[in-house]
Amino acid sequence: VSTQSTWEAVVSTQSTWEAVVSTQSTWEAVVSTQSTWEAVVSTQSTWAEDPKSRLNPCHAHDLKNGQWVIADKCGLPGKVSSLKMSKTGKHGHAKFTYKLTLEHSKKTEQPMHPGGDHLEWAEMRKVDYDFSYTEPEEIADWGDAEDGIVKIFAMDENYEEMELKLDIKNDARAKVVTAVKKAIEEAAEDADGGARAVMMVFEGPRHMGGKVDILQIISDAKVVTGD
Repeated sequence: VSTQSTWEAVVSTQSTWEAVVSTQSTWEAVVSTQSTWEAVVSTQSTWAEDPKSRLNPCHAHDLKNGQWVIADKCGLPGKVSSLKMSKTGKHGHAKFTYKLTLEHSKKTEQPMHPGGDHLEWAEMRKVDYDFSYTEPEEIADWGDAEDGIVKIFAMDENYEEMELKLDIKNDARAKVVTAVKKAIEEAAEDADGGARAVMMVFEGPRHMGGKVDILQIISDAKVVTGD
């Protein structure tokens, strides 16, 4: 959860989550004591929109592969794939089964719904944040990070600091970890000081217990020069 006071993951018993509740002491999603999440709940004070505006109602029969919907069990946004329709008997109602890939937890679900069931589409966005520093500070010391979670501090467009997290021990995140390290090192090596590392963050709504938050997770990193 970016440097916000109200963010993060959902099922606190996860030991492999990447989502994080920014600098929250009470958790990003449901259980605030999580120290191993990467995904973060963004309660940025600079947000001009209501997180609920990132959700739109739909029915199961409206689903298409590639769309993002809210998962039944954990309230996280997931990407639909392997969508199939079936009918039970001559006059049976259509039922839809699909695979839901949850980017913020690296988990999957296999929901099944009658066509008329009410679901929620999730509006996902990619947002860039300027890198500031990490804890541990030196990349060479990242291996000492508690639970393998490196804290990455970055600035939003209003120069407010936020806390992101990166799970360096999760094999599924190896590509992202490499990209983050490379961007930080290349920006630091720029003799002119005109280069900066940018964290590319994937954001989407989580709907849990009647509350809607915006989850954040680092999806890539790059080096930008100039203003």
